[in-house]
Amino acid sequence: MSRPTSEATSEATPEATVTPRVQLQPLVQPLVQPTVQPPGRPAARPIAEPVVRAAAEPAARTARGEGRAAAPGGADAGAPPVAVRFASAGIPIAGHLYLPDRPGAGPLPAVVVGHPGAGVKEQTAGTYARRMAARGFAALAFDAAYQGESGGSPRGLEDPAQRVEDFKAAVSYLGTLDAVDAGRIGLLGICASGGYALSAAGGDLRVRAVAAVSTAEPARQFRFGADGAQDPAVFRGLLEAAAAARDAVARGEDPGAMPVFPDTVEQARALAGQHGVDGFEYYRTPRGRHERSARTFAWESVDRMTLHDAFHAVPLIGPRPLLQIVGERAVTAWMAVEAHRRATGPKELHWIEGARHVDLYDRPQYVDAAVDRLAGFFAEHLAAV
Repeated sequence: MSRPTSEATSEATPEATVTPRVQLQPLVQPLVQPTVQPPGRPAARPIAEPVVRAAAEPAARTARGEGRAAAPGGADAGAPPVAVRFASAGIPIAGHLYLPDRPGAGPLPAVVVGHPGAGVKEQTAGTYARRMAARGFAALAFDAAYQGESGGSPRGLEDPAQRVEDFKAAVSYLGTLDAVDAGRIGLLGICASGGYALSAAGGDLRVRAVAAVSTAEPARQFRFGADGAQDPAVFRGLLEAAAAARDAVARGEDPGAMPVFPDTVEQARALAGQHGVDGFEYYRTPRGRHERSARTFAWESVDRMTLHDAFHAVPLIGPRPLLQIVGERAVTAWMAVEAHRRATGPKELHWIEGARHVDLYDRPQYVDAAVDRLAGFFAEHLAAV
């Protein structure tokens, strides 16, 4: 299947054949599901609205190093962040506030940045927050409740409703700061936080604009796999394990925890193809590993996912604008396509040529391209009125 070569296109997205792959170990690493790499763009129904494709800068720029997720692009390294804390539904949330080296006159526009599932604020969320601060925004990256340096028990709980509440609490916190213009706040979510940010923006009119990078809707990914082709028996097995864990707690026993990733890159490849390898390399090797990123999730995360749909509130975002930045080779892109169709206001799908899902976490040439578009989007839609 050939890809169009034009920079912008309004053509229908071609269908790609995706064949389900049998999950070998259905209770292992549910965030990295079996995938099949489709040619060209991901499998999706046609998109009527225009989308934009951006070419990343030449791959030779990777000579600067893959490194940790700290700050690809030396020019945007900036000052170290300020550690902050605020409450979200009574749970203390730990954040890093990034400010421009040379703030302009008056209060700043601000962006709240959420991390992927299993991530922490020091990883890709910190990368994007630092880069947005270098472009003139106050940027707040934070650890989700129950994770990282934030409070809450049980540890490792992925609670969709609480994750949405965390974004809203971050908006409230920024609104108390003299350095921030409370009327010019936007949300930026990466991977799972992309889905949560859309949900939060739909229900919170204080949010002026919302963007997502490598959009993932966690409930869909658990149910259907990263590529949307997962065997339904996989999620059924996860629900059975979650139910058994609740019974164990009721008996006063240790319920154990759900592994997020397998033990080796070979296992990751067998379970989830290249998408699994990419996630493993980012979270489990020096490329992006952090001591506080999640190795396991609490089992009750699974059944909480069952009743949640982060895309339900997407139609409520309009007339406020929505930007989604997606790797053209990302097997997860079908979720961004679905959110795009649901949106009722100004919306844009911005495709990064050559990038897979995890590439947008830290690969300099892809992050640079994403930040360029994000900075333009928020500069336009968080402008003073």
